Amino acid sequence: MLAVAREVFLERGPTVSTTEIAKRVGLSQPTLFQRFGDKSSLFLKAVTPGQLDIDAVIGPRDEVATTDVGPHLEALALRLLDGVSEVLRALQLIGQNRDLQSETVLAAHEEPGIETLLQALRTHLAGITGVEDPDGLIDSLLLLVHGAAFMMSFAPPSEHDEIRAKLGKSARSLAV
Repeated sequence: MLAVAREVFLERGPTVSTTEIAKRVGLSQPTLFQRFGDKSSLFLKAVTPGQLDIDAVIGPRDEVATTDVGPHLEALALRLLDGVSEVLRALQLIGQNRDLQSETVLAAHEEPGIETLLQALRTHLAGITGVEDPDGLIDSLLLLVHGAAFMMSFAPPSEHDEIRAKLGKSARSLAV
């Protein structure tokens, strides 16, 4: 139900009617309100991404250091891109919703766990690269990912593969 509501909000924006959402979900509008209280609550529950799966982003734990870590950095960057892109899409929609108060938005979001992600990246990258302090590498990787996610948020879908390919190439070059 939330996945369908999210799809409708992504297609039509935050001003879409609850009647249209209820119809697409296959419920009556009163039932929709009974389950979610009001449109703002439905909106936030539908568009807020779930907690980032750090294990999925980091990738297989059995990867070992190789002489060429470029392919690993590329795969890691692309997995990070998927998570960051989802958050950016949600933020864009939330920013378009003039009915929401910032306190409501902040209360609806869990702690993003950025420190947990950074520590996992430090541990993993130190293990596969042999670099004791990979913070510079992490900073560069996250900068590339953020830039690619930002570009994808404004580019037509037909250009997404090219952006992903450029990110992959850039991430590989960090191994040099």
